[in-house]
Amino acid sequence: MVLLKCEKETYFQKYSADELELLNAVFGYAASLSRAEVPHVPQWFIPPHEVDFAETPFSKGAFGSVHHGTWLDARVVVKRMLNPVDNEIDRGVFMNEIKIWYYLNFPHVVKLHGACHVGRPFFVCEFASNGILTDFLAREEREGRHVLWQKLYEVALGLHFLHERNVTHGDLKGNNILVSADGLAKLTDFGLSLILTTTTAPAPMTKALGALRWKAPEILNNTSGPSFEADIYSFGMSIIEAATHALPWGNQMPDSAVRYHVVNKHALPKRPGCLTDDQWELIQSIYDDRLREIRSGWLARNRVTQDTLTNCMLIYEDNAQLQEEEGMTSPRHVPFRDLELTVEEEQHCHDRAFQLLDRTLRSYDERDGQGEGRPTAPRHHSELDNTQWKLLKTQNDASMYIERNNRAQRDLNLLDGGWENPVVLLMVGTIRGDLDEVMLGIETPDFASFKTRSEIHTKQAVHGAVLSKLLSSTEDDPFRYMGIQWLMFEHHWPLSVMVHPRDFVSLASIGTMTRTNGERIGYEVVLPANLSRYPPLPKPFVRAKMMYTAIFKQLEPGIVDIYLHTYVETQSFILDKLVVSGIWKSNLGFWGSTQLAELKKLQWCITHCSSQRQEQMSPTSSKGCNAYTFVNLDPAGPTCYMKTSAAGRVATIGALSGVPNFSA
Repeated sequence: MVLLKCEKETYFQKYSADELELLNAVFGYAASLSRAEVPHVPQWFIPPHEVDFAETPFSKGAFGSVHHGTWLDARVVVKRMLNPVDNEIDRGVFMNEIKIWYYLNFPHVVKLHGACHVGRPFFVCEFASNGILTDFLAREEREGRHVLWQKLYEVALGLHFLHERNVTHGDLKGNNILVSADGLAKLTDFGLSLILTTTTAPAPMTKALGALRWKAPEILNNTSGPSFEADIYSFGMSIIEAATHALPWGNQMPDSAVRYHVVNKHALPKRPGCLTDDQWELIQSIYDDRLREIRSGWLARNRVTQDTLTNCMLIYEDNAQLQEEEGMTSPRHVPFRDLELTVEEEQHCHDRAFQLLDRTLRSYDERDGQGEGRPTAPRHHSELDNTQWKLLKTQNDASMYIERNNRAQRDLNLLDGGWENPVVLLMVGTIRGDLDEVMLGIETPDFASFKTRSEIHTKQAVHGAVLSKLLSSTEDDPFRYMGIQWLMFEHHWPLSVMVHPRDFVSLASIGTMTRTNGERIGYEVVLPANLSRYPPLPKPFVRAKMMYTAIFKQLEPGIVDIYLHTYVETQSFILDKLVVSGIWKSNLGFWGSTQLAELKKLQWCITHCSSQRQEQMSPTSSKGCNAYTFVNLDPAGPTCYMKTSAAGRVATIGALSGVPNFSA
């Protein structure tokens, strides 16, 4: 019945009128003979005839087999149940996994395309061609690439995504972490997942399901059901597994001995020699029983995940910085010395940045007809004037265009020479969040913060340095920055065969301003520095050009308008497509700025809140805090501005419950 209904409702276009009439008649006759209610065809339903798969599985488990296959000519993985789900319990387990997995759309979760519950049930999911995480890491290490903590950080991002949606994974281990073709770590297998409520504690299980070596003690002794803490415990074991390429507790110890050590002795596996003090401290903090006793509420349980994610980010950053420092003698060393610019050079940089910002603001006003005396509501990002802009790509909250009439030729004075055939790309849309959150996410007052922002959003390694800092933050503009920076990007194979490593010497300016009409906007301006003291490097490096302006404006509470105006030097036909695709992916990083802001807040809180609270409680301390100013911009919590260096840089940290208000 389900298959007949699917055919007549979903695939009716492939039938002639006579065939469709016959199909409807057959369905009606079958429905009249059946005493059962005509079934609903779920949104996720995929009929068996659409899927082809290899008969021989490449993996088997307790509940089914896993096969390579195709669905609508796309490579997929098909997970078949061993038997039809005839009884109510098996059907409930199958439907629960679909109910949870199908709606988990996130870069670090394997995508479930759909499933079939008719006959022998199966799932159809994304094909992660790089296999399981441990195998991927072993291959990368043999090639001299050390990406362990980058991948673990991505796993933590996926786990954080689940927990934000009240979903527990329930069976986290190395075999359930895959790596996609583009190198992203992704969580999979949600057969033991549950959706937790905010009011009830997880019920204990009569029997611990899943792999024993990754299970938390409260799961093994049946005192608690699946929880965020149990997932984090499993994540800690997965760290040990990924770092050692061996099972937690080693490959020789039997499961019964593992259970004894975990449940009775509350012990951890022996510290692997490959883990640093900070990395081992992260694992120890995961198993701190006191932490679990103190943090008993649902919000506090979710904060365990947030703390773990932040610590992973810090270790990932430290590890990347260490590798960069160790590579200073390689071709990736910084080829230029830090130099002070002359007064004339500084003024030239200020003038060029202002001219490009002014030019982009005028274009921003022209887009919506917001000229002098003509205020209008902004156009939807996918509906710009098609006589001026050709739509290239679009999604729910963003669209990219190329200018039809090449205005870049009229802006050659802004380009400041050296361009042969520039074109203008425009990316517009909306970001969920507040302007200050967006600006906190994109601020890059030093190269370490730029590297983190770039690599998290683009997944491409970047090397470089700030060569000269021209402006720093102020109390009025805590996001202000202007500097000359050198950046170098290298592509992996096969792009490395076609594209040489590229370096940039750019002038970057970030900040906020209030326009004459009273509107407060944020901006980021990046353009070639064009300074003779930073000449192009010898081959194979190619000195490339990067020139764009991003404008951010609060449209309404929780919605920020973004207008991203980019000048691009055209290449060959193939490289043009690569450039457009690369810019699209890179620019989408701006849409993740609010998430990056949240990570910065968590990092700040972990680093500073404890010591600051102790200082304020000291009898010798005065009321208030000279290093902080709090402005209550959000009912969820205070916004605090933190001075983090002698230069007076101010980073906005706020709207986070639990941040103490020292000025109260």
